[in-house]
Amino acid sequence: MKKEGLPDPQELHEKGEWNWDTFLDIAKKATKDTNGD
Repeated sequence: MKKEGLPDPQELHEKGEWNWDTFLDIAKKATKDTNGD
């Protein structure tokens, strides 16, 4: 997560900010097409 510059889900959970929308947003940002398919 740090490599991609994304927040740590555990920290978000501890702050009460972890929910489905946050999960989906982070998942979209973390998904990379590394082989061009």
